[in-house]
Amino acid sequence: MGTSGGNAEDRHTPSAADLLSVQLQWSVEVGCSATSGGHTFRLPAQTTALHDYFAGLATQKHLISLSGDVRYECVDQVLAAARRSGIPRLGFISEPPKPRSR
Repeated sequence: MGTSGGNAEDRHTPSAADLLSVQLQWSVEVGCSATSGGHTFRLPAQTTALHDYFAGLATQKHLISLSGDVRYECVDQVLAAARRSGIPRLGFISEPPKPRSR
């Protein structure tokens, strides 16, 4: 009972090879899109295709890095597809907004 809990997989220190980079974009014309590995998915229309893409990488990639200044609904759609595909760990690292130029 004196252990810290969790299993060996939970204590895995991620490396760059574990990271799947996903660039998010949002525009009025297109809505939300996610681009990774040269593949672009319009969301929510191509959510199933994004899920399948993630599922093909789930045994190789353990973390997803999301970037882009987008609506939260875009982030939510990508995270949901990743979770359903078997990517084992999802988390957030955020940056404060950049100061606006005057």
